[in-house]
Amino acid sequence: MSSIRMDLSGMPDAQPAVAVDCKKAYEEIELGTLNPENQTINLPRTSDWAIAVGIFENTRVKPGR
Repeated sequence: MSSIRMDLSGMPDAQPAVAVDCKKAYEEIELGTLNPENQTINLPRTSDWAIAVGIFENTRVKPGR
């Protein structure tokens, strides 16, 4: 197990979060709802992680601007 410390105290309110292990095939791991505070997030293994906090819309960038 691995953990990461994050300071989310600047967020206006609680937000959903997901993690992605960058060394494996793409798969989002739900982290639940994170509160606006300093916290430690426990991840299932040691790796290179990308963590997204917030609500994101599915958008695509059109090629050839």
